[in-house]
Amino acid sequence: MSGRSLDDLAWWQNPWAWAVVIGLAFITLTRPCTRHIPDPPQQLSELPLLVASDQTGGVWDSREFSNRVHVVSFHSADCGPRCEMSWKRMDLLYNKVRRMRSRVRLVTMVIDGAPDIRARIVAHDIEPSLWRIIDISGTDAEDFRASIRDSFTVWSDSAGLPDPIPEDPVAWGGITIVDRSHRVRSFFDPAKGDASHELFHRAERLFSTPPRVDFPRE
Repeated sequence: MSGRSLDDLAWWQNPWAWAVVIGLAFITLTRPCTRHIPDPPQQLSELPLLVASDQTGGVWDSREFSNRVHVVSFHSADCGPRCEMSWKRMDLLYNKVRRMRSRVRLVTMVIDGAPDIRARIVAHDIEPSLWRIIDISGTDAEDFRASIRDSFTVWSDSAGLPDPIPEDPVAWGGITIVDRSHRVRSFFDPAKGDASHELFHRAERLFSTPPRVDFPRE
């Protein structure tokens, strides 16, 4: 082969081509070993049972939390620009869940029967089996909303957020994760550019945490 340049060789005879192939294979095989898997977020509170209606007019039962890990956002007609950021993060997450056929499911809790919600559902082409829009504005959901607010207060106090911080996650536009034991986990700031990515991976991580055996409760 003396006197021949690398350009004269077939690709499978080129040592640099094999170096690239072996390098790519090595990176692919070792990536799972070097990837950092985030710890499950802290537990804040346990949600009470609630039966409400979803965007199809059907019945939604909070016992559904026992089946899957859910990413939960909150919406009000007057919650301002942070709610807009929350919708954008949830929409990115929704597309990721649908594309990757993830086990994670999404829920948006509507606090005041927001009149703009129907237009948003159409605009985002929301599939109810993946993203449920739940109306929790009725008086029968007061305990449920109070539990959410208490969880947010505990989290905001421990997170050391700069003052002033709203007392309600709706005003702040926060997003949380609810595990299969109906427990609210840490809240996430929708203003963070990587919020959707972090939410997805932390929610997936929670599937490795077995649910409590006493759910669903009666």
